[in-house]
Amino acid sequence: MGRALALVTVAVTAVACSTPVDTAREHPPRPTPARSVTSSVTYLDVRWDALSARAMGMSEKDVKNRMSGSLADVAVITPRDVWAVGARTPSDTRRWHEETRAVVLHWNGSGWRPVKPPAGMRSPDLIAASSSDNVWVIERYRPGVHRWDGHTWTDLGAPRITDPAVPKGFSLGLDSAVVTGPREAWVAGKAYVDDEGPAYPYLARRTASGWSQVPTPGGMTISRLEALSPDDVWAVGEKDGTLAIAHWDGRRWRPTPTPVAPTRGGDVAIRAVSRDEVWATVASIARVMRWDGTRWTMLPPPPTGSACMITGGGPGKLWMVATEYTRVQPRISTVSAVLLRYDGRSWSVEDLPASYAKCRGALARDPDTERLFWAADFTAK
Repeated sequence: MGRALALVTVAVTAVACSTPVDTAREHPPRPTPARSVTSSVTYLDVRWDALSARAMGMSEKDVKNRMSGSLADVAVITPRDVWAVGARTPSDTRRWHEETRAVVLHWNGSGWRPVKPPAGMRSPDLIAASSSDNVWVIERYRPGVHRWDGHTWTDLGAPRITDPAVPKGFSLGLDSAVVTGPREAWVAGKAYVDDEGPAYPYLARRTASGWSQVPTPGGMTISRLEALSPDDVWAVGEKDGTLAIAHWDGRRWRPTPTPVAPTRGGDVAIRAVSRDEVWATVASIARVMRWDGTRWTMLPPPPTGSACMITGGGPGKLWMVATEYTRVQPRISTVSAVLLRYDGRSWSVEDLPASYAKCRGALARDPDTERLFWAADFTAK
């Protein structure tokens, strides 16, 4: 039997639930540090399982047919106003287009409830919000954008490829979105033909007059956006294999020099807490940087893992979810997600309330209650 959606206070040691992979060359293992137990943080664990399937609109037949779900993104507005988006999909990929259904969940402080998704939306991947009556959900590969005003969804139209340098026939894939006002937002991604072909960086802005594509800062490919206000927006990605970070001041984008050399591929992430506290990670070299309002500085290396998600942990502090590789045979390692905390001076590895084999989804923190929200992938069985 699965577990229902619940608040879980961390007071036990998680048992590893990992996936064997051949990672002898790509990810040489590090010594596994000792875990510490976090008793001051409460996790709101958004899980897919048989007990919670009905709340997400899944019938008993869906469960028997091994429908699965993945939660792709989460947005924290207040302790009683949290949103998560994803989709429930059939195990038979041949039925994906016919049977995939969008899922929008809302946390009201005491439990999760399903919200009827926008009409025609199949698989929302991104969610961004600035208030309870300004919640945006976006599909990555069929870029539709809808806004929740507290009562209903409004179709805001789809961003388009208007750059004449992009060949005809290219499709748009969105990787990140931020909301900066009631009718204002940024989205970033790539224009592409297929996974193997060329891709063009994409950035678009939504204002009261509609969507408009704009050049990316310095031609960089943006992986993540983060916004504190309309005149305080960050973008992180890469340009020619090198980490690139830029800042929007309300009038133009400005590159910010970083102490990191080539990214060598891999995920990057950014989280803004205030004008003088912004965090950025580069998974491929397992490093974290902090912006102090003037420049970027490198933190001490985390004790384990390659970062995939980060969120603020209080002034000068950080929470990070990383992928950890543990050697079990000469060419076989197990892969699991691990939670790390930076207290302003050093790192510690914290216990999770459950075991995760994948470092996927989204991480957010409510500063008032110290709750961590993690939207992750699970299968209803």
